[in-house]
Amino acid sequence: MNHNFFGIPVYEANMESFDEISKEMIDRILPLFETDDDVEHESQRGGSKSVYYKCNFRLHKSVDISPITDFVLEHAKIYWNQLNYSKHLTPQILNTWANTTPPGGNWDSHIHSPAPIAGSFYLNASPEMGNLVFEHPLETLLACQPYDFDEKPKHFDSVVEARSGKLVLFPGWLRHKTQKNNSDQTRLVIGINIGCHGTVNYIHLI
Repeated sequence: MNHNFFGIPVYEANMESFDEISKEMIDRILPLFETDDDVEHESQRGGSKSVYYKCNFRLHKSVDISPITDFVLEHAKIYWNQLNYSKHLTPQILNTWANTTPPGGNWDSHIHSPAPIAGSFYLNASPEMGNLVFEHPLETLLACQPYDFDEKPKHFDSVVEARSGKLVLFPGWLRHKTQKNNSDQTRLVIGINIGCHGTVNYIHLI
């Protein structure tokens, strides 16, 4: 499934076999967060917690998640072509990491550049746990235009629902964030950066 936000294709695919492997994958990943090496983020804005999550960046070196990474790479190749990236280059997974977002937490606005493609694979997620939000690249300019904001909101974001077993791929430069986790469960997601390998020969004509 493809969305088109701001003229930019955003790719979405559901793993049909996820129910069969979900418990095994989650059981492999959660113990990684029992160490003291995780990166924990928390910031206070206006006296309230605005960002809270934990990351484990050793995922690709620590556990076998090949059913998921194989699925990701299969769809990354399709998305690569949809983005009209070079046919002389082949996408490959640069790195993966795991992150948890407890009740009340969220991810703040960020990008994955210079990775050509970034992605999220949802292990335990639902809209109540916080959807993925893409920010319009021209939002600052659009907000200055003479719209009737009584009828049109001042934000030009687009939202993709978070669902367990779903993969979302998007250009690494596209700024994004998550909504607040309003459930009583911890959201668990695999983050992905996709690069490429190959050789491109340029011919300069004078």
